[in-house]
Amino acid sequence: MADATNPVALRALDVPLWRSVAIVRLSALLLLAGTAHGAMAADAQGRIGGACTYRSVPGTCEIVSVQETPASIEQKDINGGPGYAGFDVSFRYQGGSDPDALEAAGSTHPFRLLNSWYPGSRYLKKYGIQQGKTLSCTLKIIQSGTCSPMIFEFEGVDRGDYFESR
Repeated sequence: MADATNPVALRALDVPLWRSVAIVRLSALLLLAGTAHGAMAADAQGRIGGACTYRSVPGTCEIVSVQETPASIEQKDINGGPGYAGFDVSFRYQGGSDPDALEAAGSTHPFRLLNSWYPGSRYLKKYGIQQGKTLSCTLKIIQSGTCSPMIFEFEGVDRGDYFESR
């Protein structure tokens, strides 16, 4: 056992610890990189993320509110954020008679970009998003896995279009 008063002995103990920490960090980084890659891709069976499958229910989504709020405006100042003030957009889904679709139809849902940023004014203009507008949309309802229980996709609207932040 190393003598706690001997600096040479302590340095000898630090080397394996440092290597162990480096190996753990590298392993975690590789695991996260692999998980992130898998979460981005959808396979032929419609799995998005962690081996989840969804059932699609076509419908329409009416934009019921487009407004600046303290939180949407504040995003312009968030370190690592988009650098622009956003708009808090809400919509209502109308679709099939399936019980899950009826549950979704009974609520107002937030419209955000895929990374949870609020859309900015140029994004709203580009995609024609304004209060009262109705868009074709699809409600995706989870069938298996532990991903988001419901996902909304909007026809002709790319929620991964981050052009305003460039």
